[in-house]
Amino acid sequence: MTKSLKLLIFFAITLQTVDSPAQSYIVFYNTAQEDLKKGDVQSFKMNMEKADSARPNHPVIMYNLAKGYMLNSETEQAFKTLKVLLHFYASPEILDTTDFSSLKSSDAWKKLNEEVLDYRKIVKTSKVAFEFEEPGLHPEGIAYDHHTGDFYLTDIREGLIYRFKKAEGNLEPFMDLKEFGFWSAMGIIADPVYSDVLWVTTSAMPQFSGYTEEDKGKSAVLKISKAGKKILSSYTTDGEHTFGDITTTEKGKIFITDSQNPEVFTIDRNDVLNAAFRHDEWWNLQGLALSDDERFLYVSDYITGVFRIEINTGEIKPLINENEWLRGGDGIYQKGGKLIILQNGTIPKRVAKISLNENGLGNSETLVFPDQAREDINEPTLGTWVNGDLYYIGNSPWGYYGDDNKPKLDEWPKLKIFRLTKTGQN
Repeated sequence: MTKSLKLLIFFAITLQTVDSPAQSYIVFYNTAQEDLKKGDVQSFKMNMEKADSARPNHPVIMYNLAKGYMLNSETEQAFKTLKVLLHFYASPEILDTTDFSSLKSSDAWKKLNEEVLDYRKIVKTSKVAFEFEEPGLHPEGIAYDHHTGDFYLTDIREGLIYRFKKAEGNLEPFMDLKEFGFWSAMGIIADPVYSDVLWVTTSAMPQFSGYTEEDKGKSAVLKISKAGKKILSSYTTDGEHTFGDITTTEKGKIFITDSQNPEVFTIDRNDVLNAAFRHDEWWNLQGLALSDDERFLYVSDYITGVFRIEINTGEIKPLINENEWLRGGDGIYQKGGKLIILQNGTIPKRVAKISLNENGLGNSETLVFPDQAREDINEPTLGTWVNGDLYYIGNSPWGYYGDDNKPKLDEWPKLKIFRLTKTGQN
């Protein structure tokens, strides 16, 4: 089996397993493949262009689009497409293939190879803050309680909230959402106004131990009393949703991402959950962050990158022009005019940092990766600020399930919480 065939098989599997709000790109992709079999390279390219427009930044489609340009002697466009793809999918297999043999003798090809090597260099800035050996615990979110110094972690598998007393090194179950009829515990944040309150999102994930098909699309936002270990309020809305990350202003206004629709929701002054922001370029929303002055809200879209929302006007813009650099982001965090992005949807996995200008947009020239290609940071998800340092979950075990969504407990990794200090953010 040739390397190009192996790669195409891998890509075809990847293409079919990615969820999206629109499936037209698969039609264009399949039509393009039929065109190629017939030897119609012009139609192959045109249908791949349509697939790329319908579903941007997909490695399968972009690889084939570059191939289409090459087959039509549009060499410059082929290199441009490969370069964009490698910004977020720096896999050696992209270039180690027979599909682009006619380009391999050029200086531009050598430069692409050099860039891949650079993107895959191991960079280590964050340090392990604490770790747990808890087979079956699947952490997703983490929050810091500034009043007590405790950390709270959410659990996908059993719908638990854990409390970690750092001073004692003691991790203990704090609350079981299943007992209240809810599901996986997702994002979590401590209320800045009411010291007794935690906010948690919960969604029916297939990895949840009690998941049934009847639960599909169920999701809620919970307001929890720490002292009483009870739910003060729950917030839902019609339709299917997957509420994920959550953040709050200093005065307690709540923002939530929904990765399924995708929209940003808010809980307003009337204590009602409402859709607040939506954008045509959003596919799968993940993390949220507020600017220091709370003028801007930042949201991470897993497919297309990070966006800046001007809260008062509702204006939404990509953070940078080459926004594909920032795709695959889960949690995002802003402090002191710098945005940190935990990218678990890139190859290799990495932690990105970019400076923001006076208009709240990113300065591309400042984009760096404090952590990159580390074996011990293989699935960074969500984090929390602690006195200017960012603590984040570095290896959430999403990859340790079988096809039946049962956990592979004998392979379960030691769970690690990392700390990126203020010095490491400079």
